[in-house]
Amino acid sequence: MRYRANFLPRSVMDGFATVFMLTAIGVTFVSEVSLVLPGLVDGPLYWVQAVIGIFILFNILGNIFAVMRLDTSTHGLLLPASLKPGWRFCSACEATAPPRSWHCPICRACILRRDHHCTFTGYCVGHFNQRHFLLFLAYLALGALYSTVLNVIFIMRVVGGFHLLSLLQLVMPTAMLVFGLDVSPKQLYAFLFTLDLIGFLFVLALLLYHGQGALRGATNYEKVHRQFQYDLGWKENLRQIFGTRWYLAVLSPAVHSPLPSDGISFTTAEQWRLEGDKHR
Repeated sequence: MRYRANFLPRSVMDGFATVFMLTAIGVTFVSEVSLVLPGLVDGPLYWVQAVIGIFILFNILGNIFAVMRLDTSTHGLLLPASLKPGWRFCSACEATAPPRSWHCPICRACILRRDHHCTFTGYCVGHFNQRHFLLFLAYLALGALYSTVLNVIFIMRVVGGFHLLSLLQLVMPTAMLVFGLDVSPKQLYAFLFTLDLIGFLFVLALLLYHGQGALRGATNYEKVHRQFQYDLGWKENLRQIFGTRWYLAVLSPAVHSPLPSDGISFTTAEQWRLEGDKHR
């Protein structure tokens, strides 16, 4: 694995998106632990719920920073000067580029098995960090769903529910102008519920979209262009992303799970089938 010495977002837009995302995650966690949970449970049960929340938060933040820190570019690699079959010449990098790698103008580098540029982390998702990107989405969706459920129970049990007007004021600025700005605690809880629900639906959509390509062993470009020559079956496709210790890798971003490929050469579906026929 190669790591970046400086992993700040590469553009101003990426920087704003990263700060917004981290702020939303932090506000949600603090509000759930300090406002919502104490109103629902106490004693040992509170700490059990808090530990679950900390575990989810650790995986969210750990995978975010892993996406940002892991270097997925071709910089520093000893690449052949002559073009091999399937290789191409990148005029921006002024170097040869392996199969499935594409140049990112924001990262200013060719990215190994490039999937896409992630605005919320400020870097491209590629061969070495796709595992962390998918787990970031998975744990973020889980955390948002967990918070949404807690907020619904809290609002119904403790706050006494909220009126339709409260939701209208959140989603329709015109309603806020007509009926006035409501800064009551009930409106605050309704805002947190709406934030978590919208966040869950948004992240779930991203997870389903990118997960579909992962299950087919395809990058975003390959999926859009219906190129599935690297589809080794969903189990092996996931192993190519999560590594040989995938069963532990999904539990923590700190788990070392070596990838079967080096990011430069890949097994095609035809080669995989022929290799399987030899062992039958």
